Amino acid sequence: MVRMQAVLYALAMKFLTPEELMKVKEGIKMTILGEMIRQDGIEEGIEKGMQALVESCQELGVPSNEIIPNLIEKFTLTKEQAEERYKKYAKV
Repeated sequence: MVRMQAVLYALAMKFLTPEELMKVKEGIKMTILGEMIRQDGIEEGIEKGMQALVESCQELGVPSNEIIPNLIEKFTLTKEQAEERYKKYAKV
């Protein structure tokens, strides 16, 4: 079902007018595919937020031993997850 919805969405993007796409969007928003797309966007936004926090703190001269607790607090991460994100986004 999800694959079929994805194919229909791709075809809609190719052949429908912007007004018709808005109607399709409203219908898809209420489907599993719509929720999956929304969740992917949320996760991407959270990752970009973590990257921005690490980079901004580094630019301001904040040491890593203060950045990692901020990641834990702001993004509800474990210490291991925060350290991983810090390593991923820190400019060494």
